[in-house]
Amino acid sequence: MSFAAGALPRGIKCRGGEIYCNTTVFRETCAKLEHAIHRAVVLSRATRSGDEVILEAQHFAFPEVTLPAPEAAAVPVVKQNLREATEAFQRETIRQALAQNHHNWAACARMLETDVANLHRLAKRLGLKD
Repeated sequence: MSFAAGALPRGIKCRGGEIYCNTTVFRETCAKLEHAIHRAVVLSRATRSGDEVILEAQHFAFPEVTLPAPEAAAVPVVKQNLREATEAFQRETIRQALAQNHHNWAACARMLETDVANLHRLAKRLGLKD
């Protein structure tokens, strides 16, 4: 939206011309919208030099939005002990690393930053290798 230097917009324009407000509610809404645009134009001119007016979000007085507090997430019921959970995590991590490295154990060990012999022993213990 740009206006000639020193001139404020008169009415609200759209592609089809000026918007006409027929009812009191629409007139009040249009007046509020016009006021908000006029105010934004004044603020924009105060922050920029030149004839062009560029309206940005900071030029409008948006009301404070308060979001409702997020509801506390339900804590999942623990169905396995720590050892089982750790082994399941290790198993899945090794499977993903193997898939990413085309089942190359040495490359998998480098990716996981562990010794290849230790990785083989761990994989056997976790049931990933015979």
